[in-house]
Amino acid sequence: MNTRSNLVGRTALLTLLSTLTVPALAAGGTPTTQPVKVTNTAAEAVPVTGTVAISSSAQSPVTTSAKQRERFQASAQASHTSDMGDFYAHAEATFTVPAGKKLIVEHVSLTAVVTNLVPYMYVQVIPDWGAGFSHVFHAAKEGVWTPTSNLWLASAAVPMTATTNLTVKIQGGGGSGLETYLFASVSGYLVPAGE
Repeated sequence: MNTRSNLVGRTALLTLLSTLTVPALAAGGTPTTQPVKVTNTAAEAVPVTGTVAISSSAQSPVTTSAKQRERFQASAQASHTSDMGDFYAHAEATFTVPAGKKLIVEHVSLTAVVTNLVPYMYVQVIPDWGAGFSHVFHAAKEGVWTPTSNLWLASAAVPMTATTNLTVKIQGGGGSGLETYLFASVSGYLVPAGE
C-alpha cells in the first residue's frame, strides 16, 4: 500500500508539473525566441534599465528623431585705452543671445595686441553679465607685434550656458596709456530657452 500511495503521489506531481508553462526548447535544448512588441508612450511609459539591443530592417524599421541644434559662431572686435582711472590693459567683446534661446558655449578663442609690453594677460568669459560666475584662463604671449606691443593668443573649451549675453574679456598688466585691441570668437549652439 505504501508503494501504491507513492505511485499516486508521483503521478499527481508529474501531472501538475506538466501543466506549468515552460519555454519551448528547440531540438538542441536551447530556448527559442519569440518577437516582442513594446509600445512606449508618454501616458504608459515602459521603464527600461540596463542594455537594450535594437535592430532595424526594411520590414520592421525603427524610427528615431534627433533634436535640431542651431549652430552659433560669432566674432567681435573691441579696443580700449586705459587711463589713470582703470590703470590696467583690458578690452571686452559682448555677444548677444537671441531672444527665446539659450547659448550652449563650446569654445572661445581670441587674439589681442597690447601696447607697453604688458607682462601677463588672462581671459575671463562671463555669461549673463552679473550672474555671479565666470570662466578664467591664461592668454599666452606669442611674441612682439611692434617694438612697443605684444601679440597674445588664448583658446579654450568653455562649457557653460548663457541666456542673455556672453562677454569675453582680456585683461592684465598695469599702467596708464595701455592700448588693447581684441578679436574674439565664440562657437557653440542655440537651443530653446526652456531646455
